[in-house]
Amino acid sequence: SAEKLDQFIDYLINRLIVNNSDHQIITEVFYRLLMTDCADLSLFTTISVSVSGVHVYQWMVGCEWDDDAKEVKGYYQDGYDGEDFIAFDLKTKTWIAPTPQALISRQKLDNEKAGNTQRKQYLTEICVDWLKKYVNYGSSSLLRKEPPSVSLLQKTPSSPVSCHATGFYPHRAAMLWRKDGEDLYEGVDQGEILPNHDGTFQMSVDLSSVKPEDRGKYECVFQLLGVKDIVIKLDKSVIKTNEELEKSSGGSDESSAESLNSKTSGN
Repeated sequence: SAEKLDQFIDYLINRLIVNNSDHQIITEVFYRLLMTDCADLSLFTTISVSVSGVHVYQWMVGCEWDDDAKEVKGYYQDGYDGEDFIAFDLKTKTWIAPTPQALISRQKLDNEKAGNTQRKQYLTEICVDWLKKYVNYGSSSLLRKEPPSVSLLQKTPSSPVSCHATGFYPHRAAMLWRKDGEDLYEGVDQGEILPNHDGTFQMSVDLSSVKPEDRGKYECVFQLLGVKDIVIKLDKSVIKTNEELEKSSGGSDESSAESLNSKTSGN
């Protein structure tokens, strides 16, 4: 551990080695924390000394920023062989040991008052400042809203009707079936939200057991925050079947995600 810390000899008197750019300062502060924690890895040998085989040490550091609530959350924790080992309490600047094996580490880390103050500063100030910068740099991409094209698909006349939306962003979207204006849950199979190759997303919701005379009572609704609801009435004339898709695409399966004309309504 002494060798690890020698390159940061000025750290002992709390003086930065490089200070000519924010990037270098942030990197150095973070790297010092990393080296300090790596120096503590010897604590893990007390756990595994009597156990043969390969062991895994995990280290997770990060922050969350809620601009609306003006709240900052930070996490700084270690894991051992897939289990929580020790975690930093941001409010008290102390450590939590969920297992008896971590008690020695907790005592040692709790005594590092200066290091714990620096960890809190990194999580609540430095990390958040950089997070805000990254969000600002990528706002045109990260905060964009892209509505999807929505289609009604059906393999055979007796198959479930699938409401398929593709090309939307971000992924925090919802899609559902309604009957007579009421949200429908029975006979509905909700699919997962899946990524597309271009960074957008797609999803499907299947509806089964629909009587021909009741088709006009159903509608598929796609919802994305900040975008008007997209509503498609269940009508035989707008349902794409396998046969129609093959004719329109020359036998290619790629057209299964092509859109139909959809109706847009307000929330």
